[in-house]
Amino acid sequence: MMTARPFRLLLPVLGLLALTACQQDKARAPAGPDDFALVVPVAPAQGGAVQRISLPPAALAAPHRADLADIRLYDGKGRALSLAFEDAASQAARQTHAFAALPIAAPQDGEQSGVSVRIEDGGRSVAVDAAQALASSERLAVLIDTRALTDPAESIAFTADLPPQVPVNLTVESGSDLRAWDYLGEKVLYRAAEGQPLLAAARLPLHGADLRDRYIRISWRAAPGVAVSGAEVTTTRQRPPERTALATRGGVLADAHNLTFRPALAAPIAAMKVSQTGPDGLVPVKLYGRDGAEQPWVLLAEGTVRQNDKPALLELAGVAMREYRLEADSRSAGFSSAPRLDLLLDPVTVIAALNGVEPYRLAIGNAEAAPAALPVGQLVEPAKIAGLPVARTGGNGLPPVIDLAPSEPDGPFTARKLTLWGALLLGVAVLAFAAIRLLRSNAQATAE
Repeated sequence: MMTARPFRLLLPVLGLLALTACQQDKARAPAGPDDFALVVPVAPAQGGAVQRISLPPAALAAPHRADLADIRLYDGKGRALSLAFEDAASQAARQTHAFAALPIAAPQDGEQSGVSVRIEDGGRSVAVDAAQALASSERLAVLIDTRALTDPAESIAFTADLPPQVPVNLTVESGSDLRAWDYLGEKVLYRAAEGQPLLAAARLPLHGADLRDRYIRISWRAAPGVAVSGAEVTTTRQRPPERTALATRGGVLADAHNLTFRPALAAPIAAMKVSQTGPDGLVPVKLYGRDGAEQPWVLLAEGTVRQNDKPALLELAGVAMREYRLEADSRSAGFSSAPRLDLLLDPVTVIAALNGVEPYRLAIGNAEAAPAALPVGQLVEPAKIAGLPVARTGGNGLPPVIDLAPSEPDGPFTARKLTLWGALLLGVAVLAFAAIRLLRSNAQATAE
């Protein structure tokens, strides 16, 4: 009987751990709009019960889940109504054009040399003579022939091979004569491990660029195993929907070359705008991200910030990470003051069945809310989405300002690691105490 006594000491500890686990597993699901961080009134429009509702800026910043699953619509009786997320592709008729990549000689960084390439187009051909390809060139490039496109280009998606854990920054330009090139944007591709999908979609928004009678050049810094074999350009006759820009505050430089921060925002970020606030000239920058101090930084985007010029646009394609680091090129003087950061969010439109009792209310922001959206086809035929009535949302229409908290420091003494170590040491201490009591009890029983 005495040998069992030490194990009784473990029962309260085990019971407490079990109770904590049960409470975590049985997190209270939202019961009504009062359980959400933000409630927005909705006024239905004239027409059918199924209507479109575009989230206002305050609602775009309110979700507590990166997948936007904590968005609900309630009627006057507190009933949750059926809703679905509108697919961006359903807003307008789109066409996707596939292109094979043509290898060309890319200039070295900073050079504006031509290329040597011949393109056959029926009875026509275009040829440009240029210097021989540099064997020691640090960059590779491919050419996409987009001259036949007539509608504005919405985006370009890349077909690329790349090894794991090697971030590859693709620079995209367009030109009409294969000599001069206009910058369109940059996209970083990254694969964490072999067989895993890319960290972000291999797609770069083109914001309605005119590619008629033009070519696209895709270039990147040479690395083993990296190749671009083709691309798909999506065109549309409608202007792409405007993004919502959210200003930020509280960013503090760790030094002249590093700004680390955690945005008070769970919603996915489509892009970041970086603007100089001091007389710093030209500063190349890289943006990294991670989900915790125990994880490595992953390159997300690259760009160049210029004094008295438009902001650098760093495309993220909806990546949602807890922490970010903006790093200025070490060859530059860096930033004399913290740059201005604006977070760009893609529009979100829900399709809802307003078949309840007024007033209707959108509720946003509850980390415990489980996904409840239906497939859009269960509410309305995709071809009829554009003709649905548009309900109006009330409340404050001004975009909120997002706070930037300092990133968690690297090293072994982060708050999260200290908590884990504390729990581990506590468990070891309890087991050691029980073992000592067990040995003493056995010794006493033997002596008796």
